[in-house]
Amino acid sequence: MKKNNVFFAGLISLVLISVVFLGCPEEKSDPTAASLTSKEITDFNFDGTGVPATAATLESLDLKTTEAAVASLLTTQAKVFKIKIGSGSPTGVDLSTISGANTAAIGAAIAAAIQDAAQTSGSNVTTTANYDDTTGKITISTGTVVGTSATITVSDDEVADFFGATLTASGTAEVPAGTPREFEISDGTESTTVTLSTNVTNIAGLVTKIEAALKTGGKPAITVKADGTKKFVLTTTAKGKDAVIGIDATDEDDKKFFFETFTAAGKD
Repeated sequence: MKKNNVFFAGLISLVLISVVFLGCPEEKSDPTAASLTSKEITDFNFDGTGVPATAATLESLDLKTTEAAVASLLTTQAKVFKIKIGSGSPTGVDLSTISGANTAAIGAAIAAAIQDAAQTSGSNVTTTANYDDTTGKITISTGTVVGTSATITVSDDEVADFFGATLTASGTAEVPAGTPREFEISDGTESTTVTLSTNVTNIAGLVTKIEAALKTGGKPAITVKADGTKKFVLTTTAKGKDAVIGIDATDEDDKKFFFETFTAAGKD
């Protein structure tokens, strides 16, 4: 009996050893698409021109359409509103001496009073205020002082008679010139060129541009989607080893800006 037990134990060991060495039949995996992920993109401005910083500009109501209200205001005791330029102190605009035979004369006189007060408020800012009789409006500007620190604020009860609901204005910051980029996407048969020459702002804007390019040119069978907020992924619609993605560019720097590797293939 012991011999049989020894025999069967040895047989079982032999079978186990055979399984280990011969292995189990390998399961075949499903074919996969080719996929290529971009580098992290942190600069989405491809506009080669840029946008300069601007001054703060505040425009009054059309004094011609509000002539009766303005004339009435100038005959009352409530003849002062305030203007503040940048970090300066609010300074009263004295309208007590304003007079004129018509809107043009009154508008020019009000503009002059505003400019005097603005110069006092923002002594380091050459603020201008000009009346245009064609539009009937007074335009206040911080001139050569530009950017987000350039601000104009008007206040007090009487100011609405001149400026309505818009009582503040700010300049805008400079948008530096970016670098235009261009690269080609191919599926091995068809290709298209992605041309970027505007500020697309973020990854969503970039994906939109690439999507549009994939629908033109040779229309390669490739899709694109965002991967988080800094990357995008190209994927072939076909699967298997014949599914490929290729990236090329006339300027090597353009494709290197977006990708570490420039080819990808699916698997059978």
